[in-house]
Amino acid sequence: MFKIGVISASRESAQHMIELAESILKKDSYKYIPYIYNSFTALKNIMIQHSNQVDGLLFTGPNPYYFAKKYINNEQLTTVCSVISGYEIYKYILEYLYKNMNNSLRISMDCPIQEIEIFKESLNMLKIPHKDFFLQQYNIPCIFDDVIKKHRQLWQSHKIDIVFTTLHAVQMELEKLNIPCKRIEVGINSWRQAIQLLDEKLTGLHFRNSQLGIICIKIKNYDEFIGHYGNYYKLQKLELLLKNNILSLCQTVNGYLIEKNDGYYEIFSSRGSIENHSTEISSFITEIQLNCHVDILCGIGLAPTVFGAQVNAHKALANGHENTQNSIYIIDGEKITEHFGTKNELHYEAGTNKPLLTAKLKTAGVSIQTYNRIIFILQKMSLVSFSATQLAQYLNVTIRNVQRILSGLKEADLVVEIGQETLGKRGRPTKIYRLSDNR
Repeated sequence: MFKIGVISASRESAQHMIELAESILKKDSYKYIPYIYNSFTALKNIMIQHSNQVDGLLFTGPNPYYFAKKYINNEQLTTVCSVISGYEIYKYILEYLYKNMNNSLRISMDCPIQEIEIFKESLNMLKIPHKDFFLQQYNIPCIFDDVIKKHRQLWQSHKIDIVFTTLHAVQMELEKLNIPCKRIEVGINSWRQAIQLLDEKLTGLHFRNSQLGIICIKIKNYDEFIGHYGNYYKLQKLELLLKNNILSLCQTVNGYLIEKNDGYYEIFSSRGSIENHSTEISSFITEIQLNCHVDILCGIGLAPTVFGAQVNAHKALANGHENTQNSIYIIDGEKITEHFGTKNELHYEAGTNKPLLTAKLKTAGVSIQTYNRIIFILQKMSLVSFSATQLAQYLNVTIRNVQRILSGLKEADLVVEIGQETLGKRGRPTKIYRLSDNR
């Protein structure tokens, strides 16, 4: 059963959303937990304390989502009724006009700055004069008192007849001040779409997590490893210690271990279990180094089939052979993750669909994978210009190797040398590069 957190400023809205969801989806598959906030500080605390306790999140409106999105761990499992369309605005305005039956349309309305253009577009479509229409915009998180003050000043100046607000707290306060006020809420059709979208996401996650994952573990330079220890009993003790660590990892990911020859092991598990235990897999590498004093290669393959997962895992191991450090590679089709489970994760594509780029890289003698890796690092570090030393540090390779790569990319017009800098009195100046505009 999936647990769904329903986020709203109003308990009535949350309950309405839950009742609607229960009428659309199977009741025995979902459990709904309402989380009601009365301030953005309270919403922040809800996200920090409870977002990891649910499988998915439903926001009844855009305001809490815009604030809470930076605290959401997996935005793919979040849906939000994010747009107040012209339908909702027309509904409230026409309801007001129907009750008052006059030709005046003096209204103050507020909306988040993220949706100001949508509101303006919807209002411009009205066939009703709105020369006395005041549109207030606010940032998320907003200061409720500032929004209330703007509406109150217009009311006290006799410039408006009613306030339409998108904020529950503003509605409650204006009603206390006896200022006519209506709250504009996201419509039921948007709610229905959000519920169905979350159902599709969670169903897709279930099938995705059920895909196969294989962790391949191999002792680096196995022949040298055997020769180094020499003594048969010492070697056996070390391999038993290594296998004990691997079995612990196998248990963590709920996998099945197969031991092969020459210091090679395979753990069969699921994609979901591997992705959920990325930190533990990363810690495993460190523990092996500390406890067994041995370098290992770790490659992970993900795919819908056993064969596909094994192929990807072997490719990942091959990538590890080229790296000077003990990093974990994970390959999922054309997508590669390096340093899996660490704060320095790199994500890049194994290929490209640009024939001209492929031809240039061939001329440069640089693989597409290496090039994509460089692009990701530059974007991640927000580097417009860079040196060979900087790139070598992030790529975990020698400066000489990076200089060879940059020389090839420069020749192929994929990078441009833009200057030099001198870091000290001695030594050659350092060349500074940037990506070419012709790539």
